[in-house]
Amino acid sequence: MKLSAGMTVISFPAILPLISMNFDGLRESIIEMLSGAAVEVEVTSFQNDLVSFKNKDDILTYLIHLGYLAYNQKKRTAFIPNEEIRQEFIIATGRKQWNELIEFQRESEEILEATLDLDGETVKCK
Repeated sequence: MKLSAGMTVISFPAILPLISMNFDGLRESIIEMLSGAAVEVEVTSFQNDLVSFKNKDDILTYLIHLGYLAYNQKKRTAFIPNEEIRQEFIIATGRKQWNELIEFQRESEEILEATLDLDGETVKCK
């Protein structure tokens, strides 16, 4: 990434506190992407200011610039591009022991088991 004179480079670890604080719903977006989903992102709001982020889209766009997220231009969505980076996000979020992530994983396992058992009623209720 080409930087203008006087710009500061911030790495992924510097973004972790913002993710942990759930800055503008960022944590939920990360959890969605960890599950394999893509999330909508408005990349045009990013002003190449790597110090002050105004919203979740700025942070997601920055993570796209760093290569931690991929971007589907046609759908205007961000997603985790591969398993190696997905594991980095899991390690980073695991340190924070996100209750939402743990609950999401538990519910996903229950739905999968119910689906495999052909238990439509349980799947319908979840």
